Amino acid sequence: MTPSVLIADDDGLIATVILRILGLMDLAGVAVSDGTIAIATAQALSESLVCVMLDVMMPGKSGIEAAEEIRRFAPTLPIIIMSGVISQDLLDRTKGIEHLTVLTKPFTITELRSLLGDILRKQP
Repeated sequence: MTPSVLIADDDGLIATVILRILGLMDLAGVAVSDGTIAIATAQALSESLVCVMLDVMMPGKSGIEAAEEIRRFAPTLPIIIMSGVISQDLLDRTKGIEHLTVLTKPFTITELRSLLGDILRKQP
């Protein structure tokens, strides 16, 4: 089974760029544009997922709400929350969610590859 990353971002350009980066890393990617769909997709793909990337602001549930729900059925799955603005409120809201990293947009290819590489090295 190919390791996969779920990307949930309502900006199609960002999702497309991330999918291309994943391809360079020999990872499969699945992109959705809604937080509610992200939760259902994460549950359906939970056996093959190595990481979930969630935009903070999306239709349906927010990235933080989706992260909290995903954590219920995948307690150790790494989650990356992506946001253009990293506020104290965002940091406070994500502080209690284990295995979660906040990534500031825009990010570089190098930053994303490094973060995903760190996550993959920690996989059992």
